[in-house]
Amino acid sequence: MLYANRMLYADVILPLPLPGTYTYEVPEEWVLGIKVGSSVEVPFGKSKLYTGLVAALHQIKPAGVETKAILGLASDEPLVNEGHLHFWRWLAEYYVHPLGEVMSAAIPAAFRLSSEMRIMLNPEFNHDFSALDDRAYLVAEALAEHQELSLSDVQKILQRKTVQPVIRDLIKAGVAQLREEMKPGYKPKKRKVVLLAPPYAGADGKFGDSAEMRDLFDKLEKKAPKQLALLLAWMHASRDGEPVYRKMLLDKSGASPAAYKALLEKGVLEEREETVSRLESGWEEGALPKLSPNQQAALECIHEQAAEHETVLLHGITSSGKTALYMHLMAEAAAEGKQALFLVPEIALTSQLTGRLRKVFGDRIGIYHSRFNMNERVETWQAVKHGDFDFVIGARSAVFLPFKNLGLVVVDEEHDSSYKQFDPAPRYHARDAAVYLAHQHGAKVLLGSATPSLESYTNALQGKYGLVQLMERFSGQDLPTVNIVDLKDEAKKQRLTGHLSDTLAEHIQGALDRREQIILFQNRRGYAPTIRCGSCGWIPHCIHCDVSLTYHKHSDQLRCHMCGYRRPGVTACPSCSSAQLSYQGFGTEKIEDELALRFPSARVARMDHDTVGGKRDHERLISDFEQREIEILVGTQMVTKGLDFAGVSLVGILNADALLWFPDFRSTERAFQLMAQVSGRAGRAGHGEVLIQTWEPARELLRQVIDHDYERFYAREVEQRQQWSYPPFSRLIRLTFKHRDVDKAFGASRLIAQRLRDELGTRVLGPASPPVARIRGRYLQEILLKLEKSPEMARKARAAIRHAKDALAVHDQFKSVELSVNVDPM
Repeated sequence: MLYANRMLYADVILPLPLPGTYTYEVPEEWVLGIKVGSSVEVPFGKSKLYTGLVAALHQIKPAGVETKAILGLASDEPLVNEGHLHFWRWLAEYYVHPLGEVMSAAIPAAFRLSSEMRIMLNPEFNHDFSALDDRAYLVAEALAEHQELSLSDVQKILQRKTVQPVIRDLIKAGVAQLREEMKPGYKPKKRKVVLLAPPYAGADGKFGDSAEMRDLFDKLEKKAPKQLALLLAWMHASRDGEPVYRKMLLDKSGASPAAYKALLEKGVLEEREETVSRLESGWEEGALPKLSPNQQAALECIHEQAAEHETVLLHGITSSGKTALYMHLMAEAAAEGKQALFLVPEIALTSQLTGRLRKVFGDRIGIYHSRFNMNERVETWQAVKHGDFDFVIGARSAVFLPFKNLGLVVVDEEHDSSYKQFDPAPRYHARDAAVYLAHQHGAKVLLGSATPSLESYTNALQGKYGLVQLMERFSGQDLPTVNIVDLKDEAKKQRLTGHLSDTLAEHIQGALDRREQIILFQNRRGYAPTIRCGSCGWIPHCIHCDVSLTYHKHSDQLRCHMCGYRRPGVTACPSCSSAQLSYQGFGTEKIEDELALRFPSARVARMDHDTVGGKRDHERLISDFEQREIEILVGTQMVTKGLDFAGVSLVGILNADALLWFPDFRSTERAFQLMAQVSGRAGRAGHGEVLIQTWEPARELLRQVIDHDYERFYAREVEQRQQWSYPPFSRLIRLTFKHRDVDKAFGASRLIAQRLRDELGTRVLGPASPPVARIRGRYLQEILLKLEKSPEMARKARAAIRHAKDALAVHDQFKSVELSVNVDPM
């Protein structure tokens, strides 16, 4: 067990929210095979086993520590290299998170094995949860969705440490089963190839014209006609030289498994198992899209700016052809032997963009996002690691893929808040992480948006980023005409029926008559945000959170959009028994109902998180809309982001005022971006029109949207940000304290606020209760740090936060309080 006469030690990152690494001895049998980045199985604590990653190898024994030995190597080759670890360390440092949390986010779950006890959904359970209490119901629902949960998962769902009684109830009710074992999470997909066995096969593996074959046909024809039919089906299926698979053969022949088994036993057929990729393939490469003169000029300008800047911002209006420029730049990177990463903010965008990219790049492009199952993510990870893909398109987690030679990163819709991870930790921003990742690889970054974030546009104006503008639509069409619908005026004239004004309804009917398509944007899902009793004022609230329950008519349920709690709908007030219940506000589901009443012959669909929960739901919905199987699409923010539909001539924004009601300094920016982005879905192949329904038509922001005037919006907004010292003129860090005891949450936040003030002074604001002060049964308190933008202040603040976390962890009264850190909150 010696290495050059001395023991070899490995510093290992564990997939746990713990600071630093843990040092283990490397047994002699693993010395030659272990490397930095190797995946290793190690013991931790009294009885746990985990798969960790080697961060460093050395021969320095930790002082005063009894080291344990690594149990084995989990893979033949390192999972990551020094470059990936450097990127992880930067994320952990910048976002003030333990390295183990970054590791957990970075690699697919199949690479993070542990022996932790898990509960599994009983496959024989009938999914009837009606007899369960509220806590058991929450866990059962999560099990129905994920099939398997760890004890820590259950603790997070219930927001309590003691969960064994709930698990016992679930086992007793037959809902769940227990297991505790260390087993691989990833299994290659196998298929059985059916071959003709010798001596019946010729040299090419097909039917041979031999005496044995003729004798076989005669015997089967007389005694086993079903086996003969199966053999003929194999001959037909194999005539083009393609492999014949067991399932395919049985399906096409209609033969029974017994007939198939008989041919195997007689030595006529034989099976061979082969590994099959789960990733889609078979796409042929095509030509790059031709560029217009404006696009060609923009491409040349991008090259010029990239010669001087690592990052370039492409400010291109909607439908200006930014995607075509991305493709040309990706092709240039591949021609230089480099990989390219194409980031999109929403999974909804990947299906449409992937189709366009595959028509150009074929099977050279991979896809990576959270809707893929674990096995697909593992195979994509390995393909990127081995350089099998020149290009990858994905959502924010794609920044963690193990690129070998990254040359270009494209961040489409760079302004979008979906790039910011919120829960679980680490709370990184994929756009900013991508900029650092590219810098590390010596790659270039192109940020694209029709409505750039104030931070990116300021960086461009200050010369930190290059700036390229593309201000004409590719098709030559004008931007859509934007008009205001004054809801006060409509109501006064009795032209407001439900939540659709008569003006908007008339334009919808006109578009339908012209066989054109319509998109309606309402930024709330569900049927009604609130139900209220007309007699006593009762409103249903979540039992875990300080929010009212949203009514979902389709499922007749009241749901919490914070924690997922749900209960059946009500027909009478449980407080006073009155039946005078009214729906307050409206969501996408209610609009869908109103459209069905007003336009009964129109084909209407809804796009929100309730309708696109499955892996392929986005693709099906977008495909149906592209094929004009849907005439009216109503949705939340999903319909605003980068989708390209030639048939859409009308966009309706149903409640513009609600976009500005959020108590957040970014609300004006988000409102402008959402309205401008959804407006851009109209008129991409002809004249387009946008109608904005509002009770406050005189707002300056609406005039900026009408005029498509980003510069005026930016100038006004950035002036206010500078006046109040908000980003991009400062850096924000939000600390959130959570506990089931409100006094402990408040006490811990006051203690840490004072410690931070001792080091940072008046830059510390709070503590204060957030707008929603209780979520998942835990009370929240927040501290906001507003810091000057300098590396020195950032380092000082991060050090102060780490000291504060350490102080909280050892405090007798407050060590059970959870403290989460959100750097650059959105």
